[in-house]
Amino acid sequence: NPDGVWLAGGGNFDVPGGKYKMQDNDGDGVYEIIVPRAIGFSSFYDFANGPCPDYSCKEDLSGQPCGDPNNYNDRTLPPVLNDVTLETCFGACYTNVECTTGIVGLQKDEKVFDLLGNPPVSGQSIIEFGDQIHTAKFVTLTNTLGETIRHWSVDEGVTSQKLSTAGLPSGLYFVTVNAGNQFYTRKLTKL
Repeated sequence: NPDGVWLAGGGNFDVPGGKYKMQDNDGDGVYEIIVPRAIGFSSFYDFANGPCPDYSCKEDLSGQPCGDPNNYNDRTLPPVLNDVTLETCFGACYTNVECTTGIVGLQKDEKVFDLLGNPPVSGQSIIEFGDQIHTAKFVTLTNTLGETIRHWSVDEGVTSQKLSTAGLPSGLYFVTVNAGNQFYTRKLTKL
C-alpha cells in the first residue's frame, strides 16, 4: 500500500495506521521496525498492508501454522529473553525475507498441556503439562482483546502449575503454553 505497512494487533501493537509503521528505507521491499520490549514480553501480532483501523488490510494466515485460530489468526511472539529478530513474509509463515525457506514455525500440539478446573471453583485452575514436555515452559494468560494479563516461565521438569484466578474479572481468557517449538492455547472461563 502506498500509505505504508504496519506491525499491529495482539492488544499490544495498536491498529493498522497506528504508531507501529514499518519502514523500507532502502526501497528493497523489505519493511523493518525496531520495537523495544521488556524481557518476558509476549504477544500476538500481525502485519497490515495499509492503514485500516478495521483490520481489513491485515494479512490472512488462516489455516497456516503461524496463525493462531484462537486469536484472529494472528502470529505468536513467545516470551522474549534477549534480542529477537523476526524474518517472514506478509501472509505466509516463511522464516526468511526471501520467502524461500519452508513454512516453519511453532507446532500447535494439544498434548502440550491440559487445563483442569475450568471454570475454576476454588479460585484456581491447574495446568498439567504433557508427559513429553521436558523443557522449560512459558505460560501466557490473555484476555479476549489479546492483552497479556500475566506471563511467567516454568522450569524444566515441572509437571503441573497452579493458575490463580483470584482478582480476575469474570469473563473469557486464553491460556497459552510455549515449550520448545510447540505451543497450544486453551480457553479459560472465569465465572
